[in-house]
Amino acid sequence: MLSNFDSIKPANIGSLIGDHGAEFNMPRGFAWGAQVPETPLYMLAATRVIGLDPSVADELTRSEIEGRRQVRAIMDILRKHAPQSSVTLAGLPARIGLRESRHVHCRYQLTGDDVLYGKRFDDAIANGSYRVDVHHQDKPGITLQYLDGTQTYGGPGLPGVKSRWREKTETDPTFYQIPYRSMLPEKFPNLLIAGRMIDADPLANGAIRVMVNLNQTGEAAGVASVLAMRSTSDVRTIDIPQLRQTLRDGGSIIL
Repeated sequence: MLSNFDSIKPANIGSLIGDHGAEFNMPRGFAWGAQVPETPLYMLAATRVIGLDPSVADELTRSEIEGRRQVRAIMDILRKHAPQSSVTLAGLPARIGLRESRHVHCRYQLTGDDVLYGKRFDDAIANGSYRVDVHHQDKPGITLQYLDGTQTYGGPGLPGVKSRWREKTETDPTFYQIPYRSMLPEKFPNLLIAGRMIDADPLANGAIRVMVNLNQTGEAAGVASVLAMRSTSDVRTIDIPQLRQTLRDGGSIIL
């Protein structure tokens, strides 16, 4: 979080980091953010930590250290190359934001093809439309893949490069689904998994990791647990149509 951000334009901070980042050992990446509603604070996301495995304690520690070093580097860039600004650091997250770590092996692994081709599931408990975003480890930038078969690669400071990941078709899917069985661990009875740890491959995770889908899996897990208790059954054997109808009755969009 930054304060006094109105002393510098949002576009300028990205350019400053891009132009002078190498001087402070900053990896190439994007800088984006937004004003925090009803506050004088601005949320800036401009750090990029790659090549570390957050499931390994030592590497997670190194990522925390590197992330905070990059925050300091950004402030040093502003002080040196935009001395006329009065931007100050107002706060940091409690910990580094993890895009992906461990997944639990469940009855079904959601795949990138399932998402990109809009596969339908009889036990679907969530629907999503957020594009698949691939944060590259081997090069700077992001590739965004859409359900209509198009994709855009964006490099820092460069115009987006558009192409297709599949040929055109007469119709395109408009949403994808998450099946209930991707929340049911293969080896452990009466246990439900929700959030980013559900069984999904890296490409599928690039879409379903967003908060809307995470909320949907959490709600489904809660409803399934209640249904299991009421019927004194295991969460693996509850009535799926009843689960879907109960979610629908609660206001969820169930297709």
